[in-house]
Amino acid sequence: MAINKIKFLHAIVRWHFLLHTIQNKLKEIQMRVGVIGIVVRGDRGISIEMQKLFNEFSDIIIGRMGVPRENMSAISLIVEGTVERISALTGKLGKFDGLKVKSALTTMD
Repeated sequence: MAINKIKFLHAIVRWHFLLHTIQNKLKEIQMRVGVIGIVVRGDRGISIEMQKLFNEFSDIIIGRMGVPRENMSAISLIVEGTVERISALTGKLGKFDGLKVKSALTTMD
């Protein structure tokens, strides 16, 4: 009888762990909406490379606005996608010299 109780409790613990893992995975793939702010200083030669990157991530970019200035420019991207996909975009943007990148995301529920 005691062995059956132990097996039962062990099964409950495994199911709890599995459920917790599934819930975490669902949170990871949950869609987000947000804004990515980009400040470009100095060299405007990176705009061609940024445009290629914007095309690569066009599936998550739903809006874009650029404000050119003499010594710097500001670009805002409105994005909708998974955290993983949005983070991939901000990570690649962050590798450019002369760019400052910040993002703010929220859930879509």
